[in-house]
Amino acid sequence: MEYFPWKTMDPRFKVAAHYKRVTEHLLFAVCGVDQLSDNQLDRLNSFHESLRDNRIVVEFDPAFPAKPGLASGGWDYVRREPADADLVIRVNEHTTVTDEDRGLWRLPQEAIKRARRVTKP
Repeated sequence: MEYFPWKTMDPRFKVAAHYKRVTEHLLFAVCGVDQLSDNQLDRLNSFHESLRDNRIVVEFDPAFPAKPGLASGGWDYVRREPADADLVIRVNEHTTVTDEDRGLWRLPQEAIKRARRVTKP
């Protein structure tokens, strides 16, 4: 969690799917694909595809109100802007990403695949 860009967060914001997807993205970026279950990898690939196809990013702001399907508030998908570059998340006053850590938050250009595992007969 040392790379997590939200140092303090009310626990109610951690139940949102947005939080879970960015957490899985960070797990992949730091530890690699083998740390994800098949279900997590499927969800992460769908998440990345949605961000790419819809030209959106995840933004966190504790002032965002709850919406249908997002009871906790705090999170939203917002239109990608030039300042977002190729990041998964929007850097704002609530989100701190160092220059050193920006690579962890880059959106992959294509689906993440597992390396083939060789099994012995």
